[in-house]
Amino acid sequence: MSRTSKLALLGLLVGSLALATRPASADLAGLQLIDAQGGRFATTRPAAPVTMVGLWATWCPSCRTELPELIGLGKELAPKGVELVLVSVDRTPEKASRYLQSMTYAGTAAYDPGARSATKLGVEGIPTVLILDASGREQKRVVGSGKDAMTRIRAEVSQLLETQAAAR
Repeated sequence: MSRTSKLALLGLLVGSLALATRPASADLAGLQLIDAQGGRFATTRPAAPVTMVGLWATWCPSCRTELPELIGLGKELAPKGVELVLVSVDRTPEKASRYLQSMTYAGTAAYDPGARSATKLGVEGIPTVLILDASGREQKRVVGSGKDAMTRIRAEVSQLLETQAAAR
C-alpha cells in the first residue's frame, strides 16, 4: 500500500472512530487530522479487514510504554489483514514524528493537534485503541495500557476476524 493510500485511509478510519457511541455515519468534514508534512488527510474506504487505531501522546508515560507493544502486535497481526494506525494527540506533530522515527516505526501515522478530533469522537483518555471493521466502523474500544489492555486488544481483534470469516 502506498504512503498516500495509507494517509488517505487514515482520514476515513479516524473519522469512523465515533461510531461506537454515535450513529452509523461519521462526519469526516469536521476532523482536523494532519500528516507529517502538515497536510490534511483525504478520505477513502479502508482496505484492511480490521484496523487498530492507537491514540497516544509523547507526554503520556503509559502511551510510551504501550507503543512498542502495540507496534509489535500490529506487526504480528499484519499477515492476518490487520492494519495499525497511530494517531498522536500532541499539540504539534513534530515531536510525535521524531519520537516515532526514533522507534523506527514505518507504519501509518497521523496527528491530531491538541486532541480536537479525539475529543469530538468521544475519546476520554489515552492510550486508547479503537478497533474498526472493514467498513471503517468502530467495533470495540480499549482504554488503558499494560498486559490486560494488550490481551483485550488481541482478543477483540481475533473475535472480529473470526466474525468476518464466518460471514463470508
